[in-house]
Amino acid sequence: MEIKKYMEIINRDEDIRRCFNSLKNFWLENRENYPVRLAHGFYHLAMVAYKAYKLAENFPGVSKRDAYIAGLLHEPYRPIGGVPKDKLGKEKHAKNSKELAEKIIEGANIVGSIDEELILNAIERHHGGEGVLETDLDKILFVADKADMKEERVFGYIWDWNNNATTEEEKIKSIGEVLKAFMEKMFEDKKRIPPIIGFTSALDALDETYTVLSILSRKEAQGDIDLADCFDIYALREAILNLQFLRSMRVSYDEIYMILGAYNDLLYGLKEGRIGYLDEYFRKTEKYRNRL
Repeated sequence: MEIKKYMEIINRDEDIRRCFNSLKNFWLENRENYPVRLAHGFYHLAMVAYKAYKLAENFPGVSKRDAYIAGLLHEPYRPIGGVPKDKLGKEKHAKNSKELAEKIIEGANIVGSIDEELILNAIERHHGGEGVLETDLDKILFVADKADMKEERVFGYIWDWNNNATTEEEKIKSIGEVLKAFMEKMFEDKKRIPPIIGFTSALDALDETYTVLSILSRKEAQGDIDLADCFDIYALREAILNLQFLRSMRVSYDEIYMILGAYNDLLYGLKEGRIGYLDEYFRKTEKYRNRL
């Protein structure tokens, strides 16, 4: 599991560890205004950080530490529900992410050991667009973010979307609707992926996610599965990945509950501490996922 690879890096770099702790404290202290979002939580940030770190190995002029921290802080907050955007999230939040990342870096007390301006600019540009990706770090972060696309994150986002919708009309009601929205986003993202060394990891992640969503959509048409089933399998898996990651980082159970408490309905049993049950559920759904 990639969590172990993440731990190897964070355990040998004190500045990265401080950055993680500052991010954790930010979310604990500001959870009312900046709640953790299921598809953009600790696990996603950690995976983007790791992928950016590995991509940076191909760029002698880019600090792997800078790449890692840019990935870790690229989306401290992802707004959802009640704001104008398409259904898979094109809200203009990159500038806000840059401002929040600056505060988190300041709280980590690591300003002198990183290229803060380079990192913050990459965070502001991480959604790409023609002429927007200027530096190698900009391109690395964009690719690393897209390379972490997977069906768990898609259904985690949709679960969050539906639970924050203000009207029934806003809610997404079928897997087919999810697939259609994802296809639109995928084609747009593919046009913007810069052809750097390792860029195919982003293309592969998008294609693999599309394949799974297509299979699920066909199963839905046959009456074998519905959107609620996908929440029980994939959105729950995404929530458990966040839970497992926080546990691996030795975050206390009380802090985990404060961070993930908004997903107690999904992580049923979280409040009662039935983590062993959730681990078993994760293993069972892994078998289902591998059969697709």
